[in-house]
This record gives sequence, structure tokens and C-alpha cells, in this order.
Amino acid sequence: MWKNVALSSILIASGCGSVDDQAPARQTILTLPRAANAKLDVLIVLDRSASMAAVNQTLATQFGSVTETLRGALGAELDLHVGLITSDLGALNTLSVGGCEGFGDEGRLLQDASCPRSDGLAFWRDQPAAGGARDVNFSGALGDAVACLAANITQGCGFEQPIAALARAVREPSNASFFRADAVLAAVVVSDEDDCSAASSLLFAPGVEGSPLGPLTSFRCFQQGVECAEPDLRSVGAKSSCTTRVDADLVSAPAELLAEVRAAKGDLDRFFLLTITGPAEPVAVELVDPGSGPTAQLAPSCTSTVGDTVLAAPAIRLIEAAAEVPGRGVSRSLCATDLGAELAASTRSLIDLATARGCLPGEVPDADPAVAGLQTRCHAIAVAADGSRTELAACGTGSTPCVTFEVDAACDHHPTSLRAEVTGDVGAARVAIECELPPT
Repeated sequence: MWKNVALSSILIASGCGSVDDQAPARQTILTLPRAANAKLDVLIVLDRSASMAAVNQTLATQFGSVTETLRGALGAELDLHVGLITSDLGALNTLSVGGCEGFGDEGRLLQDASCPRSDGLAFWRDQPAAGGARDVNFSGALGDAVACLAANITQGCGFEQPIAALARAVREPSNASFFRADAVLAAVVVSDEDDCSAASSLLFAPGVEGSPLGPLTSFRCFQQGVECAEPDLRSVGAKSSCTTRVDADLVSAPAELLAEVRAAKGDLDRFFLLTITGPAEPVAVELVDPGSGPTAQLAPSCTSTVGDTVLAAPAIRLIEAAAEVPGRGVSRSLCATDLGAELAASTRSLIDLATARGCLPGEVPDADPAVAGLQTRCHAIAVAADGSRTELAACGTGSTPCVTFEVDAACDHHPTSLRAEVTGDVGAARVAIECELPPT
């Protein structure tokens, strides 16, 4: 991980003014949070498939340490809701096949009599109480309480629809008391397959090898929801430049479904997305014979050995969905040796949002690869409600509002450890951090 960032390599505007349209191409990597917010609604979206049972249990148990990390950063102000749904939405009530019954779990918060909450709610609470005490509705550690419920998620539909389930959850009336309008919604999606949020029941129509849709397997999700440089996605071999298919008829675009979720929150500062999946690459198609003849399936992009062996498919759509939320989306590998460490690092990214700490996430673009070292050329842009854009000056030049970029140990969970901080009042404007891309 590259940490030695020379501040002299960070270039920002020397004066205020409108943004120059002829400037080098830039990438928005973060929109700075306006204010700290210790109210968190954490919604866990688990994959119901039987292969994920051990991984679900491992991750669920880790949520106790997540709570401790959040409390260490936010102190007594931490006001936490934690709920659990699954990615099982059935087959849009069109058939019963492969565990796909009706509309599945319908995005509803899961409950089970064997895992009671003291107040009968469908979620766990950990909230401030008088005298510095905590008001909780579970006994023991939160991780154990979550694991109790996760232990009952052992089978379900093999057409995973986590983003559609998330969008359904925020609209579901029975979930209303979980979602608070002024809280950050942090969604944690865990799956060994990519998103297959169905847009039409035709996705589940019967078929055989050689027909347009092929056999009724989850390979359809890849074939209908992704496009690659190679036009024939059913042909055996490696695929390249794979991305979410924008003209799909049978599978919904995750970005559109996430836009619904973000709209429900009403504020960009109130949404965070973590995906724990197979890496987006490599992508390859192989032939398997389940007993009814050879058929195409995606080769795994990684193998997890946490508990039972899990073959994780490339999650192209889910990882791109997280990238659609600059500074609010994080992707981690399901096949990491230490899932607890991956969850801990992701929790620190959530803390960045909750504490309004402007850590620059991900790999900041190198604006000039020809020069040794990382040449980071970032700019702070105040974006008004009408879309007008004003570039902020560097602090120390006599202008306010202004921006400072500096290395901060509190941001060392990101590759550059850089933090952006604005001094002065920008009014109702949002401040976007844009970094220059290398010349093409």
C-alpha cells in the first residue's frame, strides 16, 4: 500500500472561480459529508443459498466487533439500528423452482422466535440512555444475536437479487420503524454470486441449451445483465472488459435501483454501501454437466475457505454499483483470508462518513505516470443546487472558503492516507473532490 505522498505533488486551484471546461479530465472520488451523524441504520443483506451458510455465520459473528469499533469512534452518541434481510425475492411469483417461492422474503426484516428481541422489534437496537448507559434489546454480544438469526438462513432462491431486495426493503411498510429519516443507511451486501435483480418474469421462463435464454440457471443473470468485449457470452473461454449491460430488458440496472434507495434517504450523506463478493475479475465461462447435458456456467473468480468451500462468481454488477457512490461505496473480497479484517477496514470507511472526515477513498488517480511517484492533482468544487460549480482556493492563499489536502494517519485505511478539509462557509453547496486523470 503506497503511503508516502509528497504534499508538493498535490495541486489545487490557486484562486476561486468557475471551473475551466478545458481543464484535464477529472474523476469525482468523494463528496464531502456536511456534518457528523452518529445515527446509523445498518442493514445486512445475506445470500440465502446453502453454500453461503458458513460464511454468513462468520460475518454475522463479526458484527459485535463492528459495534465496538463504531462506539470507539462515535462514543456515547452512537445510536444504532441493525437489521437483516435476504437477497431472496423468489421468481417474481411466476414459478416454484430451485427454492424460488413466490416473492421470497420480500425485503422484510427477518425475525425468528429462537432469536428474540426484548421489545419484539424486527431489528436490534443499541442506543444512548440516561447516565451514559446503553439501551439495547438483546442479551450478550450483538454479533452473537446476529449470528443466531443468520444460522437460520440455510437455503433459498439461487437467483440472488440483493439490490432489488434493498430497494424493496426501504418501501416495505413493516420495516418503517427501522429506517429513520435522519440516520445514515449503511447497507452490507454479502453474496457468492452477482446481482440478478429481475425486471421481468420472463427471466424465469423455461428453456434448454441452445434456446435464446438457455437452461433455467443463474447463468442467465450474467448473460442478460452483463456485456463483455466478446459478443457470445455462452461460448467457453475467458471474457474481457465486462461491465453492467445498460440496455437489459430482463434484469434491472443496479444503479437505477440504488438511485431509488438514495432518493428515499433524501441526502447523499445518508447512504453507504459495502459489498462483500467475488472479485469482478477474472471472468470465464466453462461447461458443466449437472446430469441433463453440458451447459454454460461462470467460473469462480475466487474460492473462499471460510467454513465450507465457497466458489464465488465475479460480481461485476455489484462492484460497479458500489463504485457509483463516490466515497460511499466499498467493495471487499468474499475470499479474503481474514473476513473480520475486511469488515473492520470497511467499518472505518463508514466512520469517515459518520464523523464527516474527508478521507480520500480508493486509488487516487496518478495525473502524470511519467513522473516518479504518485502525482495527485485534486480539486475541491463547490456544487450549488442549480448545478453551478465553483473551484475552491488552497488554504493559505488568503481566500475563503478554501481547501487543504494533507496526510492523516486516521485515513490510513485508504491507499494514500490523504484527507481533504474545507475551511469557511460554502452555504448549501456540496463540495466534490475531483482528481485529474492522466492524459490519454
